[in-house]
Amino acid sequence: MSDQPQAHDVFLSHNSQDKPAVRAVADWLRRNGVQRVWLDETELEPGDRLTEKLDQAMQRSRSAIVFIGPNGEGSWQREEIDTLLKRAIELSRQKDEFRLIPVLLPNADTKSLRWFLQTRLWVDLSRGVTDS
Repeated sequence: MSDQPQAHDVFLSHNSQDKPAVRAVADWLRRNGVQRVWLDETELEPGDRLTEKLDQAMQRSRSAIVFIGPNGEGSWQREEIDTLLKRAIELSRQKDEFRLIPVLLPNADTKSLRWFLQTRLWVDLSRGVTDS
């Protein structure tokens, strides 16, 4: 495992067009005991070096949620998924655990899921983000 302390419990990767649903899930996570949620709008500040901040957040998070919504993967999200998948593979080789959790949002296009997302158990919020 990395010598760096874990900065966040979960990193949220999403297409910016799906922000309202992702924001609702982030709020739910916080209300239910997940204290350290990394969401771009609450963690990034004007003038930040975006790629540096994203890389640090992904490398120092215990887990990540990859949101799949009706708008597919955004260009930044595509890069995040590549980085997160690489991290998950590297840590599994070290017998360390890094959970990469796909979450299906309402109207998600499941036909375009990447192969690695198809091999993982996902959370299905296709009926709405408040579905228990």
